[in-house]
Amino acid sequence: MTLEQTAPVGFFHPTRPIYRFLNLIFIASLSFGSYFAYDIIGAVAPSIISELKAARATVGSMNTMYSIAAILVVLFGGIMIDKLGTRKASMIFSVLVLAGALIVWQSRSIAMIFVGRFIFGAGSEPLIVAQSAMLARWFKSKELAMAFGIQLTVSRLGSLFA
Repeated sequence: MTLEQTAPVGFFHPTRPIYRFLNLIFIASLSFGSYFAYDIIGAVAPSIISELKAARATVGSMNTMYSIAAILVVLFGGIMIDKLGTRKASMIFSVLVLAGALIVWQSRSIAMIFVGRFIFGAGSEPLIVAQSAMLARWFKSKELAMAFGIQLTVSRLGSLFA
């Protein structure tokens, strides 16, 4: 084959828009569960207060634990994404999100809920950074703002369902 003759590109090829948009669906769904798990605390607050005899302020402190972890880890997470790549880093952060959410779900004490929320926060915010890096790669100069808008919409649907 000469340079003038190239093989035809198939329907499901990385250069095709359908491939980019399928990636967008998967990338956007990464944080759907994270947003759901973050916001579910507000929905189950009455149960936490009654079953664990927690003060209302304690429920707010659960979000504080998430935020402390996110602040401490997000810069390191960005560096880690650059060093490991988005695929490996997003898997690590997804596991942290899942582990933190499972700990909170199974916890029978306030202390363990705090631990779970901290682990959850350590994975959630860097996962959002990884999502942004993935979208920037797949939508370099084409529809980037739209891709970010779709990703944020899908993520916020997680908040809605909580």
